[in-house]
Amino acid sequence: MDSALTRGEHEEYKENMTAEHKRIHKRIDLLESKVEKLDTLLVSVDRLTQSVKTICEELKEQSDRLARIEARDGEMWRTATTHVVTVLLGLALGYFFKRGGF
Repeated sequence: MDSALTRGEHEEYKENMTAEHKRIHKRIDLLESKVEKLDTLLVSVDRLTQSVKTICEELKEQSDRLARIEARDGEMWRTATTHVVTVLLGLALGYFFKRGGF
């Protein structure tokens, strides 16, 4: 049969349990702190993701606008070139008909 604990053994056991209790609570506090930091990091990453999405959308819109501007400038250049060629051809034909007596 087990013998009863002496007062000293009981105090030693109590001190060991108290120390273990403090170590466990210290670890729990550290884990809670880490979880809070991870939550903060998660919120920051989420905000960063939203910012990157917004930037990508704006970049796509600007790219589309640039393509339209480039196309418009190219179209204006082609139109101007067509007009210049038409004028030169008209002048050449006018000169030819005038010299030919038509």
